[in-house]
Amino acid sequence: MAKMNARYPGSCNICGHRIRAGEEIDYSKQEGAAHWKCKQAETPIPADVKTYEIGGGSGYHCSGWTKGDVVNSSKQERERGFPEWLYVLKARSQYFREDGLSFGVGDDSGHLYHATCREATPEEAAPRIAAREAKQKAKEVEQALTAFGDRVTGLGKDLDPPWSNRITTTPPGLTVLRRWSIDKHPSYGSPFYRAVYAVQLEDGRIGYRFKDSYYDWPQDYIVIVPEFFTDEPEPWKEN
Repeated sequence: MAKMNARYPGSCNICGHRIRAGEEIDYSKQEGAAHWKCKQAETPIPADVKTYEIGGGSGYHCSGWTKGDVVNSSKQERERGFPEWLYVLKARSQYFREDGLSFGVGDDSGHLYHATCREATPEEAAPRIAAREAKQKAKEVEQALTAFGDRVTGLGKDLDPPWSNRITTTPPGLTVLRRWSIDKHPSYGSPFYRAVYAVQLEDGRIGYRFKDSYYDWPQDYIVIVPEFFTDEPEPWKEN
């Protein structure tokens, strides 16, 4: 433990907050800098706690960790026996002004980050798992919307949803997810225009809003699609 005043601004390897030039710090070449108060208050990791070491360089798009972070281990780490979710007990960083490539920074200069972790509890990992699932769901919705857009523009006027699923009164709390346009269909002599919207209802259901304008028969209706992720276009096609 070496007490000194910080010559340069940086970040504390214990709390993760900013260190200002002139502040009292503890510094070691192995662990970097920490607020002196943070170092004094730091409690040792119990000997019976199984720990895991992770690291990365700023040149490899690693931005480091802070005590209390929950981290998803990599595939390579899990193959070496790491749990899927890690809780950061201690984080540290070291800055290299030159020759960083020799130390794993991934660039000539930059930071090398390390963290000591234990396995995260289910409660600690739950928010990260929920965020990951939400991201995956959003990706699936985006893929489904793109696939439906290809079908809706390809089928044109032949895209005729079943009347049984139509809602002719626009419900409140409607969110538009995507919009497509279809111009005059070749088999019809008079102008035809259809706007199709992918929408989400207030209760979370996904549907499609059709706004048709041809002859003197304008229509505006919503179709609820239970099989939102189906790739089968036939149920939408006019027989």
